[in-house]
Amino acid sequence: MKLQHVSSAIDAVISANEKGKHLVLFLHGSPGSGKSAIVADAAKRHGLALLDLRLSIKEPVDLTGMPKVENGETVFCPPGWLPKGGRGILFLDEYAQAMLAMQNVGGQLIYDRAAGNYRLPPGWVVILASNNQQDRAGTTQTPQQINNRVIHIDVDPDFDGWRDWAIDQIDSRVLAFLDYRQELLSQPSKDARAFPSLRTWQFVSDLLDEDLPPVIFGEMIAGTVGKGPAAELLGFLDVYAGLVPWRQVFSDPETAPLPEGAASTYALMSVLARRVSLTTVDALVTYLGRISREMGNLCVTDAGRLHPAIKDTAAYTQWAIKNHI
Repeated sequence: MKLQHVSSAIDAVISANEKGKHLVLFLHGSPGSGKSAIVADAAKRHGLALLDLRLSIKEPVDLTGMPKVENGETVFCPPGWLPKGGRGILFLDEYAQAMLAMQNVGGQLIYDRAAGNYRLPPGWVVILASNNQQDRAGTTQTPQQINNRVIHIDVDPDFDGWRDWAIDQIDSRVLAFLDYRQELLSQPSKDARAFPSLRTWQFVSDLLDEDLPPVIFGEMIAGTVGKGPAAELLGFLDVYAGLVPWRQVFSDPETAPLPEGAASTYALMSVLARRVSLTTVDALVTYLGRISREMGNLCVTDAGRLHPAIKDTAAYTQWAIKNHI
């Protein structure tokens, strides 16, 4: 399921639980495919608290609590960090990496909303996540009694869904590169130490903020997404550095030079979308009229997402009607 559809599925489960129904999602995906991020985003959008538990590093007592004798009977003391009220998402991550005993305790929270003497408050939604068995991420087979009590979703890190989130989160150079080479967004590997994923491209974006010598920077990028993707990105960054100056595009849109080649065009569209304002949107549309409709639509769409106010301008409206965006 594409990322934006996964987001809608989470919304539906939250809505159902608010109506007193009890639905649980189980998100499956390769390492770095965005499972944790999309749950965190849902919690933020709905104004919910988020308790993220990595079950692979927990033991049953971490959920059931320590036993004690009270009035001649054994009772369990629930951990103080479990929610006691309010509304939120209890995110049981790395579920299939956990030991079987831990999965079974987690199963109590799934179908009884309880663990030992603890009861999960009604305002909380339970969501599970795990890597796939073929990912060599230490996963085991989830018991069938648990499989039969959840809604299984396979997370597909599609570029368009990721782009909606990344447009104001990721360095424009990384976004422009992946616009150009979308197939490099996610390439899970069970053998390579470093490979492209939504998570590792975030790391690359962070590294671009640092002032590193070229040799060190190149080695660190290779150690993040792998040598092949790193070499392509570094070549793209050289192209990016030689782009048509964006100020020249806005000051002289009818005669400013046009980019040469697909890589340069993708890169310039990313820069212009971020730099445009209410005072330069007319110049932007004039310039985009000199390049392909596909590239122009890409730039105008991104500009509208980043700067919603320009959607009310005549230039934006005329472009949108003419080019069907």
